[in-house]
Amino acid sequence: EEAHKAVSIFLDDGVDAPLQEKGAGLQSLLLIALFQLYSRKFHQGSTLLLLEEPENHLHPHARRVLAQSLISFCQGDQGDAENRHRQVILTTHSEDFVRLSEPESLKIVRIESEEANKTSRFWQLDSLDNSSYPRWKRVLWRNPEIVFSRHVILVEGGEVYLVPEIASKLCEEKGILD
Repeated sequence: EEAHKAVSIFLDDGVDAPLQEKGAGLQSLLLIALFQLYSRKFHQGSTLLLLEEPENHLHPHARRVLAQSLISFCQGDQGDAENRHRQVILTTHSEDFVRLSEPESLKIVRIESEEANKTSRFWQLDSLDNSSYPRWKRVLWRNPEIVFSRHVILVEGGEVYLVPEIASKLCEEKGILD
């Protein structure tokens, strides 16, 4: 029962050293990877992983690798005979997670303040049809910071993607400007 207290994890990222001497970002990555391994090997039911700003203390390349790893985790392993449902819910300020996400899976929470009355407002894209999905995917790939902005200024080129979507939403008619 006490054997686990004597175990030390060493990590070689160019310098072989105990895990507690590594940075917070690397420690977080290892913890997420261990959870994913545990879920794949031992968890027989549905799995939910909640993460708060997993991009903190990570190099940009490590953020992209983590984002792709979480997507692969949700999609399941090839050859996985059982249909296990895996879901990741995370809060982020990283464009890398937005860029790799499906547009319909993004949920935006904003705190709106009216002096003493603070309320949270949730926003998401409605279910996208086949014509608007590629547009939103391109917008989020090229300009993922749009998700984190309070206001967006359209400049040359942006109107090609956003104005038709805005017009469809306002007029409640799909493809009104097509």
